[in-house]
Amino acid sequence: FALVVPVHAGEVFLRITARNPDETNRTVKIKSYLPSEVRPQHIRDLGGTELAYDVRRGMYYVRAASRLSPGLARTFAIRFHDIWVVPTQYIDRIERHLEALEPRLPSDNVVATEIATRALEETRIIRRRQAVNAADQVKIDRHVNAYKVNILSLEKVVNACRRLEDILIGERQDPGWLVPYFFKPKAAPNPDVAGDRKAVLRISVKNTSPTEPRTLEVRRDLPFEMSLDDVIDADGLTMGADTRKGVCYVITNGLRLAAQETRTFNVVVRDRWNTNDERMQSLETGLKTDLRDVVELKRYISVEESLEQLIIDLADIREKAGPKELSAEYVAFYRTQTKRLDAIEAMWKRIQRIEFPRGEIGPPPPDGSRTWLIIYTILGFLALTSMIVLLSSVYRKTSHPS
Repeated sequence: FALVVPVHAGEVFLRITARNPDETNRTVKIKSYLPSEVRPQHIRDLGGTELAYDVRRGMYYVRAASRLSPGLARTFAIRFHDIWVVPTQYIDRIERHLEALEPRLPSDNVVATEIATRALEETRIIRRRQAVNAADQVKIDRHVNAYKVNILSLEKVVNACRRLEDILIGERQDPGWLVPYFFKPKAAPNPDVAGDRKAVLRISVKNTSPTEPRTLEVRRDLPFEMSLDDVIDADGLTMGADTRKGVCYVITNGLRLAAQETRTFNVVVRDRWNTNDERMQSLETGLKTDLRDVVELKRYISVEESLEQLIIDLADIREKAGPKELSAEYVAFYRTQTKRLDAIEAMWKRIQRIEFPRGEIGPPPPDGSRTWLIIYTILGFLALTSMIVLLSSVYRKTSHPS
């Protein structure tokens, strides 16, 4: 059995206990799924277990085996980051951002001012809710529920910030920051597509009997992205669909093996995971094109910085090489890559929706000193012109007396 408990602020333990209920020594195996949000980078200590990935559920789990005497138990403690926390640095910056935006809003836009006031109050509620529901102060279920409520509130705050940022841009002002996503965007822009790339799913079946031949029936569920049409060559295995689980599978269907014999099947499938090369190239081209256009406006530094950061994030994704062969690690890597690209594309689309005022291309308006210099120059020119006209008139009168 497993139990998630807090250890101190910033960390939690998943405690898993294996117990031998028999009257003889035996090897007890444990398997426990981690919370769906947990990723390998969140784990600090596996506590003697092994990390694995379930391609059907799309979740990580830990497993271990321990030789135990009758009635004895062993507890494994997996330590990982407390992922049910909104970083205080993120909340702090949003508060400072709202406080900076509010006085710059148009004085006649009462709605915008009200949006800023409510969003600022909501950030303070998020902060208070998180403080009183810290993992080291309340039960873990209450801590998690408070986090989920905060995420819903945070979405409202971020949407409010974006409305205010767009208002300032419409007023030909740089908002100073474009609030990025902390939470997962609701709509994933990436379509469900598969390219021409193929992958090989290797399935090994072994008769563990040291002396007897056996007829085995081994079934392997395929990842949930796959349909039967994605299986190009089943290598002699039988294919089927499990409507209850919502997955397809391949099965040995009465495979006869001699003692200690191992048979490996190479199932060729359409690769539905490593399909992001073209998408990353398209994103890079679009981001760099938009960055050049914004740079030409010479006014919106915060938008430039957001596009530059997206380009850096995209380069980081492209530089990380995934596993070469189809496996649980292969599927997990490219699923994560797709989610990271979804977040970049969602932020890019947010920038693309900004309606920049027309006539923005060109230098920014002159500052105060330049303005007065221009005014004095014009006044000097008018004074000089008036003097010339006056002198010309006097000259004509003296040259042609009446």
